[in-house]
Amino acid sequence: MAKAEQIYPSDIEQVEKTAKIISTGSLAEGLAGGAAVALSIIGLANIYSVMMVAIATTAIGASLLFEGGAVAARYSNLLSKVSHGKFQTSEMGVGITAEFLGGVAGATLGILAILGVVPTVLVPVAVLTFGATLIFSSGITSRLSVLEISERKENPEFAEIAREAVNAAAVVQVMVGLVAIVLGILALINIAPVALSLVGTLIVGAAGFIDGTAISARMVSLFQNG
Repeated sequence: MAKAEQIYPSDIEQVEKTAKIISTGSLAEGLAGGAAVALSIIGLANIYSVMMVAIATTAIGASLLFEGGAVAARYSNLLSKVSHGKFQTSEMGVGITAEFLGGVAGATLGILAILGVVPTVLVPVAVLTFGATLIFSSGITSRLSVLEISERKENPEFAEIAREAVNAAAVVQVMVGLVAIVLGILALINIAPVALSLVGTLIVGAAGFIDGTAISARMVSLFQNG
């Protein structure tokens, strides 16, 4: 007879603590992304456009930092449950490093742009950086989501639908990243740099808002069902 797995109070406490970190980080990511969307829209309405795009850039940088923290917490939580070599640590490191580096770079460039240091150059560079970050981090985000679905042992039909949705979301993230890169390059060669940068921060901010709020809502649902 198989021996039942014993669950200790300390293990439950650790899981709950990690889940709260994930939820808080994801919510912060969503809020920062939403702020970037609002600022970009204001800028596109020709209201302090340069300042708005610089602040939006800083907000997206913060959003990526929060996302990196949330992904790291999700990985830690998953690894404590299933550590059978289902995906490689090196791949995980690339995904997290890309988000942290992209977030730090974007926030730094945004702050410099707010201070008036060649914003029409630094902001397009930041938009390009955000696009590359989304592309590099898309793989690990989708793989984590798939493993979390598998670990929960959902109904096979539901799990398959969820996996397809995750894969579709990863494709959308890559496409958003490619669009951001194109917009950043066009802005760098002085083709409507402020307007294109605002469009770039708008779409990247929207992606962060959707991703952050979706993960936060999922974690709250898990708490309520638990």
